[in-house]
Amino acid sequence: MKSAFLIITCMLGILLADVQKSFAQQDSEAIEVYLKRLEEYRRAGDQDDVNTSLLQIAFLYWNKGISDKAIEFFSESVEINKSIGNDYGAAQGYHYIGVISAESGQSDLAISNLKNSLSIRRKLKDKSGISSTLLQLGIINFDSGNPKKAIQHLEECLSIAKEISSTMEVTDSYLYLAKSHEALGNKEEALRYHKFYTDGFKYEGQRYINDLTEQFNVDKSRLQKQKQLTELELEQHKTELEIIKLREREIAALAKARKNEIELLEKTKELQNAKLQEQEAKLRADKILITSIIIGLVLTAVMVVLITWAYVQKNKANRLLQSQKREIEKSSIQLRIQNEKIAASEENIRNQNVELEEKNTKLLELHDEISQLNNILAKDLKEPLEHLEDLLEIIDEHVSGLTPAQIDFMNVVAESTMHFRTLIADIEEIEKIKSDKHKIRMEMIDVAKTLDGIIADTQAEFARPKSIEIQFSKEANCTTQAKVEPNYIKQVFKTLILNAVKYTPEGKEVKVALSQEGQKLLAKIKDQGPGIGKEQMETIFSKYRLKGGSKNGEPASRSGLSVVKEYTELLGGRVWCECNGGEGTSFYVELPIEINELVTT
Repeated sequence: MKSAFLIITCMLGILLADVQKSFAQQDSEAIEVYLKRLEEYRRAGDQDDVNTSLLQIAFLYWNKGISDKAIEFFSESVEINKSIGNDYGAAQGYHYIGVISAESGQSDLAISNLKNSLSIRRKLKDKSGISSTLLQLGIINFDSGNPKKAIQHLEECLSIAKEISSTMEVTDSYLYLAKSHEALGNKEEALRYHKFYTDGFKYEGQRYINDLTEQFNVDKSRLQKQKQLTELELEQHKTELEIIKLREREIAALAKARKNEIELLEKTKELQNAKLQEQEAKLRADKILITSIIIGLVLTAVMVVLITWAYVQKNKANRLLQSQKREIEKSSIQLRIQNEKIAASEENIRNQNVELEEKNTKLLELHDEISQLNNILAKDLKEPLEHLEDLLEIIDEHVSGLTPAQIDFMNVVAESTMHFRTLIADIEEIEKIKSDKHKIRMEMIDVAKTLDGIIADTQAEFARPKSIEIQFSKEANCTTQAKVEPNYIKQVFKTLILNAVKYTPEGKEVKVALSQEGQKLLAKIKDQGPGIGKEQMETIFSKYRLKGGSKNGEPASRSGLSVVKEYTELLGGRVWCECNGGEGTSFYVELPIEINELVTT
C-alpha cells in the first residue's frame, strides 16, 4: 500500500513540476510587467497602486522560490500600509514575511514578524488572522526545538479555530500538539491529540477523495473525446485509472493508521497545500487578466475623450481663423478706402498698421496652436496605444482559459485600438499636407548688419515720432556671423525692438547691444518703460497668457513674444527677459554661432 502511494506521489510530483514550470515562465513575464508598472505608479505618487503592485510582485517572487526578493517587496508594502493606516494590510504583510522566512530557515526573523502580525490582529480582533498566525508560531517553535512555547501558541490557536469552525487549523493544531507533547515525553497527551488529528483528517481525506473522484471523471471525459490517442496514451490512461483506484483504497486506510503513519499523512497534506497554491496562482492570474482588461477600457475611454475634444477644439479654431480673416479683410478694405478719400495723418496710419500686425501675429499663434495640438495629440496617443497593443499581445500569448465573454471583450478593445491608430495616421497626414515645408534652410548671415537695417526702419517709422533714440553698440572683437534662418531672426529682432519703442516714454532711448559669450552670440534690447510685474514675467512668453489693462493708451501685454520664443528655439537658441523695479525691461536673445541642422518644424 505504501509503495502504491509513493507511485501516486511521484506521478503527482511530475504533473506539478510541469504546471509549476508553466507558471514560472508566466510569473517571470508578469514580474517584468509589474516592475515597469510599479515605476510608473511611483512617479505618479499613487500609494494604493504602488502597494497593489508591490504585493503582486512579492507573490510572484514567492511562487518562483526567490525568498529574499519576496520579503523585500512585502516589507515595502508593510511600510506603505502603516503610513496610510491600513492595519489589516500591515498585519497580512508581516504574516507573509514570517511564513517565507520560516520556509527559508530564518526562524528568528519569522517569529519576529509573526509576533508583529499577531499584535496588530489582536487589536483588530481578527480571529481568523489570529488563529492562522498562532498556528505558524506554534509550528516554527516546534521546528526550532521549543515544544513548550509551541504548545502555548497551538492551544490558543485550537481554541479560536474551534470557535470560528476553521477545520484546517483545528486539524493542524491537533497534529503539532501531538508532536510537541511527544517531544516532551507526554505520551498520553500525544496519543489523545493524535487521535483527534486522525479523526479530523479522516473527514478531510474523504473530501479529498471526492475532489479526486470529480477530477478523475473530468479527466476521463476529456480523454474519451480525444481522437488521436496513441497506444502509449491509452496505456497511460489505464495506468491513471489504476492509480486513482489505488489512491482511493490508500486514503480509505488512512483513518486506521497509527503513529507510524503520521509522516505519510504529512505528505498527503503537502499535496493538498500544492493544490491550494495552484488555485491561488490561478486566482492571481485571473486578477491580472481582469486588471488588464479594466486598464484597457479606461485607456480606450480616455482616447475617445481626447479625440473628441481635439476635434471640437480644431473646429472652434478654424471658425475663429475664418472670422478673424474676414475682420482683417474688412479692415484692409476700409484702410484702402480711407487712403483714397482722405489723407490721414501719419500717426493714425502707423497705429492702424500696428493693429494689423498684432492681428496677424494672433493668426500665426492660432495656426501654430492648431498644428501643435494635432502633433501633441498624435504623439501622446501613440504611446498608450502601443502599450495597449503590447498588453493585448501578452494576454493573448500567455493567459489561457479565457471565457468566450472575455475573448469578445478583448476583440472589441483590439478593434478600437486599430481604429484610433487609423485616426492618428489621418491627423498626421493632414498636417503634413498643410505644411509648406518640413526643413528650414539655414544660412550664415551678418547679425549686426541685420540689426542695423531693422533699427533704421524702426527709427524712421516708430521711434522718431516719439522723439526716441535707438542706440546700437557692438562688443570689441565680437563675431557678428551666425547660421540662422534669415526671415525668422528678422522677425525676432523686429518684434523685440518694436516692443521696446512702444513701451519707452517719449524723449527716452532704447539700447541694443551685441556681444559674444563663448560659442554663443548674445543680443540685448533694453527699454526705459515701466517694467514688467513678477507674475507677468512668469507667463510673458506663453501662448495662453491673459491680456491685462492698458497704460497710456497702449496694450499692457507685449505682442508677438510667444512667436519670438518659438522662432528662437527653432534656431537652437533661447530668449528671456529681466526687469529691475521700474528701471525698464531687458530682453536677451542667445544664438549659437553655427548650427548644422535644424529640427523639423
